[in-house]
Amino acid sequence: MVEEILLFIMAYDRYVAICDPLHYHHILSYRNCSLITIGIWTVAFLNSVVYVTSILNMSSCHSNIIHQFFCDPKSLTKTNCRTSQLFIVVTFFEILILAFIPFVCTFISYFQIFSVIFKMKTKESRKKVFSTCSSHITIITMYYVAGVIGYLIPPYSEVLDIIFDTVYSNIIPVLNPIIYSLQNSNIQSALMRLIREMCFLEKYLWFSL
Repeated sequence: MVEEILLFIMAYDRYVAICDPLHYHHILSYRNCSLITIGIWTVAFLNSVVYVTSILNMSSCHSNIIHQFFCDPKSLTKTNCRTSQLFIVVTFFEILILAFIPFVCTFISYFQIFSVIFKMKTKESRKKVFSTCSSHITIITMYYVAGVIGYLIPPYSEVLDIIFDTVYSNIIPVLNPIIYSLQNSNIQSALMRLIREMCFLEKYLWFSL
């Protein structure tokens, strides 16, 4: 669940750039960004170590085969007849610290951003500022919607569970660079040129037939 922290850091980056642009280079300096990166790596490592430790105390009922692409808490509890207390505590704190708190901070950041955007006088300024956040908002929406739906799926729906976990863990990370790249003007022009060439090729093949 370290992805939630990364999404919050990106939201905070947009918040500082829009709401406090004069102090951007001071707040998000190279040193501070390095410390943030090291902190995220440390949290991810400690979270994995604690989870592995709690899993070692769990016992499987019938089979230790997990019908899933990755071992999330929901998938692990399906194969175990007795869940350890340490696992429950770790899962609770993970959801609280690594999921809920970053989500609330992300929401607060964008609440402040939109309050600044709505106070802008010109439509062009609002459009320009909003375009810098649109890709990140798209990723946040896709990530949290897929994650929430994945945990709301009934335990007996293994096919739907696999589908949404695939979207959550594979498809969304693949779409991340594509969505962020579309903000680049060079990428946009290259994409439009590719579409025009494909349309021209399709017309040429149609007329040749």
